[in-house]
Amino acid sequence: MEILHPPKTVYVLFNLCCYLLLFNGINTSAYSVPDRYFINCGSSGSTTVYGRNFVGDVNPDSFTLSTSHSNIAKEDQSSDSASSPLYQTNGIYVVRFHFYAFTSPDNLATVRFDASTSKFSLQSNFSVQNSSTSKSPVIKEFLIRIDVGNFQIYFTPSGSSSFAFVNAIEAFLAPDNFIQDSPFYITPAGSKGVYNGLLPNALQVVHRISVGGLTVTPDTDTLGRNWIPDDDYLVFWDAATNTPFRSAPPNYQPGSATKFDAPDPVYNTAKELNIAPSQQGVTLPKTNSNVSWGFNVNGNAKFLVRVHFCDVISQAGSGKLKFNLYIYSNFSQKIDPQDSTTAAMTAVPFYIDFVVHSDDSGFMNVSIGPRQDSRNQTAFLNGVEIMQLVNFPGPIPDGSGSGNKHLPAIISSVAGGVVLIIITVVLF
Repeated sequence: MEILHPPKTVYVLFNLCCYLLLFNGINTSAYSVPDRYFINCGSSGSTTVYGRNFVGDVNPDSFTLSTSHSNIAKEDQSSDSASSPLYQTNGIYVVRFHFYAFTSPDNLATVRFDASTSKFSLQSNFSVQNSSTSKSPVIKEFLIRIDVGNFQIYFTPSGSSSFAFVNAIEAFLAPDNFIQDSPFYITPAGSKGVYNGLLPNALQVVHRISVGGLTVTPDTDTLGRNWIPDDDYLVFWDAATNTPFRSAPPNYQPGSATKFDAPDPVYNTAKELNIAPSQQGVTLPKTNSNVSWGFNVNGNAKFLVRVHFCDVISQAGSGKLKFNLYIYSNFSQKIDPQDSTTAAMTAVPFYIDFVVHSDDSGFMNVSIGPRQDSRNQTAFLNGVEIMQLVNFPGPIPDGSGSGNKHLPAIISSVAGGVVLIIITVVLF
């Protein structure tokens, strides 16, 4: 991935204000990914990464930027900026922060800072540790409902640090009904109810897993997401096997999952039980074990767990496949792929959402296993997403740039002062 660190850097209090003219949501079938806002922080030019045009914020033409007493130092060259009109409506916004601690006299890898909005504390005492092998940037992703009014993002130093930084920002509208307000609610004890009021929370992506598949990069994902393979999360490697890749597109059906919920490569691959050869027409698992994945999570917190399914293992007319999904050890849910369609077809994508209250172990277990009332004694899983609910109010800087140690921050590479970015979104 191209590194989105800009040729210029400004130490700032970063205040991103999105003044939104908000209307009713749009139909998912008519949705296309908006071309804004993708911001190349600290740069006067734009750069294209994975087909997205990141516009420099030093000389923007799609939003206004105001700075005070700033000093700027160059790192490299940049191109002229370019942009085009944006048409958006209200709803859930995908918000991503890109961080890369490139070499500089300020030693960015040692800096600690907070990231917050006018409603939520998103990151606390955060530091950027680049991968030692891939030199990849650190990307933090959130799903945030933006209502009428303005939307502000702040980066402020914490501890003994005197500045904060961010290299690039994405903020764009997700498809309509991307997140439902009342999913199932599961406790560690296994109780199941309904969680009312999910939308007022911000969601931070913790894990996004392509089960049985390869890495899915932003250029092949419909919303620019990154999915990683599941192998490192398997509890017992020999309990599961990868399914063959399905080359035909999934059979998307109205009212079920769409290509924006997960891309074709996720729905066209899966892991299933490692099963023995058929005995009198009935397939049997090689072991009595379920297939289990373990994920590190914060203890005693709430998470939205979205599990993705697409039956790429059954043949049409081969009989109904049913199996169980388990979260922790005390909750099970019957999974019937035929429930997602009225037609007798396979490879129909669907997903199920659960709000899960984690225990104090710092570990969440997701498993699949066969059911006795299913002719085929197998089970499969295509993808898993785990997002932590964020509902802690964050500190709101006053934006004065008056010298308070908690006010200086930075947009990517070197100076001091206050930056205010105002984005006006107009609906035609």
